[in-house]
Amino acid sequence: MVKTCIVTDIGTPSFSSVAKYIADEFKIDIIDVKNIEKVKEYDKVLFFWWYHDTAFRHLSSLLKYNDNVIFYFTIEHVPYIHRKYAKMLDDVKKIAVSKSWLSIVKTYGAEIRNVIDVIPHFVSNNFVVNAKQYSVTHVRLCTVLSSSPRKGVENVIRLARMLKKSGVHFTWYVICSDDVFSLLYHYYCYNIKAINRLPILNYKQLLKNIDIYVCTSYTEGFGLPLLEASLSKCVVVAPSLPTVIEYNLADVIVPTSEPHLVYDVRHMVHFIMFDYDVNDMFNAILEAIQIIREDIGRAWDRTLKLRQLITEAMRRLARWLS
Repeated sequence: MVKTCIVTDIGTPSFSSVAKYIADEFKIDIIDVKNIEKVKEYDKVLFFWWYHDTAFRHLSSLLKYNDNVIFYFTIEHVPYIHRKYAKMLDDVKKIAVSKSWLSIVKTYGAEIRNVIDVIPHFVSNNFVVNAKQYSVTHVRLCTVLSSSPRKGVENVIRLARMLKKSGVHFTWYVICSDDVFSLLYHYYCYNIKAINRLPILNYKQLLKNIDIYVCTSYTEGFGLPLLEASLSKCVVVAPSLPTVIEYNLADVIVPTSEPHLVYDVRHMVHFIMFDYDVNDMFNAILEAIQIIREDIGRAWDRTLKLRQLITEAMRRLARWLS
């Protein structure tokens, strides 16, 4: 029997949550990067990380102990760093990534080989909701935010102001990090309810009572919150980002500009970003409210198809790991 593990940074919630979903599904071990030498005991390694310098520092160590690696990564950071590590990528047996990003990063001179065609979304079935009551008189919205410039924190504030001015009755729940909480806490007058570091079980429960999930990001690698919201039968509003289009992750899609590079000073990494007009996002939210009132079956059909895609993705990954 093939012995497989997944390696990630357990201390980073976005990494560890996805790693846990995969580990639970396939009954494989999770190894923290601090104990990377333990991969010597395994036949195959699934390495899950952002695509930037820290990833390749850990990957370099990992390949010393085990050369049978599937590198599973987000790709919105790829262009500036790819040239530095192209040779190391050739030593990786398989690359798991969304195909929708490949043609985009290729325009920046980053051609990636050994690619596995995989839906880059894995999520616990605990998010699946089979029956749901929607509030048509007082709409409940939700967004997950960090302080990264790609997340569009300022747009949540602008959109909340616009919704309140338009007469919509709503509460906008924002799940966020400490620094975003300290900012949004002062905007309760615009019906924003900031929630700091909500535990995953509480988040699942919250989504069951959310009507509309709004993605304000300018870029997403995996779009895991979109998937979680979809499985919870929220109506999803999102920009036309690569994975949103490829895997039909939203009920109302906001048009975006052509991709361009932005440097995140805090995290010292480039992002491929897609701009959108906040007025278009506002109109998309109004359209989502109409879906709740008049055409909720449309959103449920999309959720069902998404669950089928996830099931097939899990089967494919099972074959690669076995």
